[in-house]
Amino acid sequence: MLMIPFWFFINYLYLQIAPEEFKIKDKYVGVVVTTTNLARYKYLFIYGSGIFLLIEYLKRKNQPFKLLKKFDKKKFDDMIYDENCRGLYILGHGSRHGLSISKDEMLYYCEYANAPKKAKKVFIIQLHCNHLKGKPLAEYLDACTDFSMETIRTIEDNKNYFIDKLREELDIDIFDIFRGYIFEVIGNIKERKSI
Repeated sequence: MLMIPFWFFINYLYLQIAPEEFKIKDKYVGVVVTTTNLARYKYLFIYGSGIFLLIEYLKRKNQPFKLLKKFDKKKFDDMIYDENCRGLYILGHGSRHGLSISKDEMLYYCEYANAPKKAKKVFIIQLHCNHLKGKPLAEYLDACTDFSMETIRTIEDNKNYFIDKLREELDIDIFDIFRGYIFEVIGNIKERKSI
């Protein structure tokens, strides 16, 4: 039981120090995390899903990315319409057809139904519940997804998705990622003390 709060804390802390941009020259992947103005209990899904595993996966793959840590509609729109953004990971709360961007506000994916061809993405991964009916963002932007949009996503589904990506694509174990992160944090603390 002690591991669960520790896991949430690790992901919360990691997201605070994660870079907002990584090795961007032109093409990149967008990572959108809705961490603004949600009901407190909804943060459990975000931090429980293992966002640090996704970001470390991208870093170790040397995949350029932009990280939107707090939802901003203009920045989200910029990613949607940017032809250099080749794909999106969206972690938060939402239905198949939309994303909760605050306690009482939804962003509906149908807003992008008439997006220009240059806005099309290679992939869109909706890492939120995906319940109810409607079209996912991937359908509006003619993108692929690598899991079924017909089922509700859970914390465990997201964690396993990230772990599988690390193992299958990079042959890296979660403990290697965790160990590297701990050593990075310790190195940063030592560096700050010596200043």
